[in-house]
Amino acid sequence: MEVLVVVKEFTLNRCPSRLAGQMMTPDRGFLLRSHLPARSPSPVRLNKETALQKYLLIAVGGAFGSIARYWVGSTVAGRMGTRFPFGTFIINMTACIILGFSLTYLGKRTGMDPAWRFLIAVGFIGAYSTFSTFEWETLSTLRSGAFALAGLYAAGSLILGLAGTWLGALLAEAIS
Repeated sequence: MEVLVVVKEFTLNRCPSRLAGQMMTPDRGFLLRSHLPARSPSPVRLNKETALQKYLLIAVGGAFGSIARYWVGSTVAGRMGTRFPFGTFIINMTACIILGFSLTYLGKRTGMDPAWRFLIAVGFIGAYSTFSTFEWETLSTLRSGAFALAGLYAAGSLILGLAGTWLGALLAEAIS
């Protein structure tokens, strides 16, 4: 419970909006301070508290995302079987919807703290989404000789993933 209080305080009060554009990229603050000549301009200088805050938000979001991924994947696989990777497919589709929604919603709510992006988009979705698993399962399906099934899975993931991302963005625009 104490961790949630810390996360809430950081999330609501302390993430500078100038960091929002770096949401999906690695922290370059250390690199800029430590490895470039002193006169090189730095677009963003991160203090230790801001860096700690960002990594804490990503870690907490990642913890929840990985637990959600395991639960959804195993629940779906238990109910629908494993011949077709329904668990990974559903995880990827819901991740697209959540990502499309959260980035659109947070982008339109300029008054909201950009720290939510680290918590949701980078942390939660980063751990929840399963692109590498998708690729492995596609390869495994191809290797087993089920070419049509592999094609259906790959095409369905691409088309429905794009549609899910669009749907999430439309939902966020509708309520904004």
